[in-house]
Amino acid sequence: MTTTVKRGAGRPAAAAKTTKAAQHTPLPNGRKETPAEEFQRLTALPLAEQTKTIQARIRKLSNLPENTGPREEAETPLSQQTAAQLRETARKLGLSPSAKMTKDKLIGLIYAKTTPATPTEEGAGSEAPAETSTEPASAAAAKPARKNACRSCGTRSIGSGSGDSNDRDTAKAVELCVPCHEEAQWENEHSDRGHDSLPADSEERAGCWICRPGLNRASAEYVGRAGTSRAGMTINVPLRADGKTKAATVAEKLAAMKVESKIRRFKGEEILTAKIGGTELRLVWDERGRYVYAESTFNSRKVRNVSEALRLAARKVDAGQ
Repeated sequence: MTTTVKRGAGRPAAAAKTTKAAQHTPLPNGRKETPAEEFQRLTALPLAEQTKTIQARIRKLSNLPENTGPREEAETPLSQQTAAQLRETARKLGLSPSAKMTKDKLIGLIYAKTTPATPTEEGAGSEAPAETSTEPASAAAAKPARKNACRSCGTRSIGSGSGDSNDRDTAKAVELCVPCHEEAQWENEHSDRGHDSLPADSEERAGCWICRPGLNRASAEYVGRAGTSRAGMTINVPLRADGKTKAATVAEKLAAMKVESKIRRFKGEEILTAKIGGTELRLVWDERGRYVYAESTFNSRKVRNVSEALRLAARKVDAGQ
């Protein structure tokens, strides 16, 4: 029988050379050195003394966690992530993104959540005089934060205000008002697209809120609503009534114009329909009695409220006579 023996395996000198680097050198107290200590000792040797065996040992020790520490995976930029990855990132941040949200909206959502709110120039200017006076500053500090306030500006309510896209659902998800949410999106767009390096008259910078501060509605001075007086207003339907009562009230007013109408209930909604000179009027209230603007039409035109519907109906009746 033929046995294959490693070349030089029987020689003591070769065996000692092979295992020399792998041995744990005893320390003065009799304790064997740890892999980390062995790694430090071998890497401290001059390159001239590092044989191939020692270099192989160093490579092996360098892969141990105690010598490398926890490895951090390189984070993929948001612009290079897929929509599914962006939704997963948003969920890890405690958000609830919709399945229909596009990549741009997801990036804006994540950016608004991870970017700390920065005071605007107007806010910084308004805070400057407060430093010279101690009483107004102490009064402002004692004032409790208003509930449901935007976590960026602190003045507008969450989901309120107006901007270019008016995406209120996404703004509410990150506890921002619409202007502050769109400002965060423009900050992201301004940075990712490198607007600072583009010509001043380029098309991409035309509508940017960062390049054109005059367009930035988030920095505009906010004036709260003082309320609306109903003095002199005509209330066509009871404000706190259910949809059925409101539809019946409108049907009575149409009957006074000699217009026949029908009321039916479909999937919890009260739907009133009427034919006025070949034009169809359709008014809808939901299960809570709220007027549904998106589904209420006069022919192909959406009707803003009951007052407008009755006004259009009366005009149509007068034109027919």
